[in-house]
Amino acid sequence: IGRCTSPLISILVLTYNNSKYIYALLDSILCQTYDNIQLIISDDASEIFPLDDVRNYVLDHSNGNINSCVININEKNIKTVAHVEKLLNICTGDYITIIAADDAYYSVDVISSLHQPFREDPSLQVVMGQTIMCDCTLKKEMYDFTKPNEIRLVNTADYVQLFYELSCRIFLPAAGVMFKRDILNKIGGLSPTY
Repeated sequence: IGRCTSPLISILVLTYNNSKYIYALLDSILCQTYDNIQLIISDDASEIFPLDDVRNYVLDHSNGNINSCVININEKNIKTVAHVEKLLNICTGDYITIIAADDAYYSVDVISSLHQPFREDPSLQVVMGQTIMCDCTLKKEMYDFTKPNEIRLVNTADYVQLFYELSCRIFLPAAGVMFKRDILNKIGGLSPTY
């Protein structure tokens, strides 16, 4: 068995009362071409979470790209920001991306594509890709999440302007963002008062 030389990427999957969609998401993760993924699935105290079914599904359907898999179930609901913060403390990847259980990756190379800019420019801290909103079957495309004017803003605005705009509206979808673990040391943790 050869040693994997690709940097470890942690995919943090957040669930809360939406586990009926998790298998489509898992299919989209387990077929990724990137070969060194830490998968962390965490449920925030849903009424029902099929722990054994999810664990077995990952084991039975992995194509060898999953380096490790952690499944966490919170005893009580801690809300999204604290939930993400908890998973950031659990994960060990050099790069991190976050996705909800009711989302899915569009193609088999999403993780590789998000990671590619980091290989080309090691000074990058965050990379964003376009996210397409689909119907619940994931077959009918409805619209691009981030509009052209918002893409221009991300590419050209100074940090103060970008922070202001992001404080007013959401246009950077978590499923389309990957960041270096190092950035957490620079910005500190997430605000629990959000």
